[in-house]
Amino acid sequence: MRFDHLACCKNGQPCVVPIYFAYAEGAIYSFSMPGRKVDWMRMNENVCLQIYQRGTGKGWTSVVVDGRFEEFPDTHLWRSERLHAWTLLQMYRLVGNRRVEAADAANGLGV
Repeated sequence: MRFDHLACCKNGQPCVVPIYFAYAEGAIYSFSMPGRKVDWMRMNENVCLQIYQRGTGKGWTSVVVDGRFEEFPDTHLWRSERLHAWTLLQMYRLVGNRRVEAADAANGLGV
């Protein structure tokens, strides 16, 4: 469902937060409002994302991806990257407990 947990760290203190994300072209994109998580990632760009998927029965699979935080400031220079990220993030939306493609959701399917 593209909803998992991001970890960052400041001065040895870890912070784990839930995020929605999109993946494309070898990069993971997310949107966040200002706050502790963004402040910490600006100070220490090393992050990791835990992605898990439930299997059958009690089974599950988990992957931890290490990466580097990169911010796309709201400036003309970063406009195309910000629009690309936002487009990817809007491709799916959650309706109830199901993932629905944005085009279908806009047409009223699954709502």
